Amino acid sequence: MKKPIPVKIVEVLGWVYVALSFLAVIGVTVLVSIRPSEWPSIIFAFALVSLTVGMVVALRRGRRVWFLLPNAFLSYVVAMIVVSSLSMPTLLGLLLSGVLIVVPITFLHLKSAKQWFNEMSGNEDSVRFGCMGIFCATAFGILVLPLIIDTVVSARMSLFYSKMNAYAVFGRDLRRHLDMNRQSRKEEQSWVDPASCTNSTQFVRALFEKAGEEWNYPDSCSEIWNIAVNPPDDDSFPLLITSNLNPCDLLSKKNVERALVLTCPKSWGGTCFEFCEKAAVVVHQDGFARLVKRKYVHPRIFFPNGVPKPRPDTYYLTPTGRVDLVSLEQVKAS
Repeated sequence: MKKPIPVKIVEVLGWVYVALSFLAVIGVTVLVSIRPSEWPSIIFAFALVSLTVGMVVALRRGRRVWFLLPNAFLSYVVAMIVVSSLSMPTLLGLLLSGVLIVVPITFLHLKSAKQWFNEMSGNEDSVRFGCMGIFCATAFGILVLPLIIDTVVSARMSLFYSKMNAYAVFGRDLRRHLDMNRQSRKEEQSWVDPASCTNSTQFVRALFEKAGEEWNYPDSCSEIWNIAVNPPDDDSFPLLITSNLNPCDLLSKKNVERALVLTCPKSWGGTCFEFCEKAAVVVHQDGFARLVKRKYVHPRIFFPNGVPKPRPDTYYLTPTGRVDLVSLEQVKAS
């Protein structure tokens, strides 16, 4: 028996859904290329393709119900999209949704359509299972898979932020040791002279040894800091900067809105700290610690009231030596 015209008309509607779903994939792909953070949308777009293709396959195999059920859902979605994009009244949208639902039901229950479906229903069980499998996979893709991916991404982001917070906590503890060392110098007691250290790693370790405190942090915590020496009396001045951020760039007053580059310390023989190309940590003189993602790393974020001015003798002790802010040249400590 040839496929009756009412079924062919409904099948055309199914192919329209397929075409629209592929257009959605293209649109989402363009969106993700502009905003990578929206990548989970691709999962939903391809799930929509799976749903619409499954509807057409089910109809061609004689599975009428497996077309009509998802059609009810898609009809509502299409109607709401039309309402929002064309600023139509909601009542018209509901009317359009009703038409898209009622017309296929009516056409697929006409006498000629029923005869065709009865003939097609004599197919093997494997065909029925195949149609059902398509919809089960679609349901999994639409409902379950995005939730799993979102959970995995959330777990990774949580781990990412926990590591950043751990370094920020250490930075505040290191600032406390710097204050203690500065106070010891004022009181003419034993202190650690940063000039006696060839790099910031040695300086950090020496500060903790002087305080008589046991080292309870990962080794990387002492190997990733640019430490300001002789900082000005300015609460906003960056006392500690993770070594993926050049202090000369951060303190430059040229175009405070410009994006700053985060460089993995491995490029110059330093220690990679996992998020070195994704975010930076800065601890200011007043103890406030900033954790800033790469896309937001520019001077204005760190210094909303203007870039602070260093003293003539201010410099940074880095994991590889000394950075003089006056000459903006890196001088290796001997």
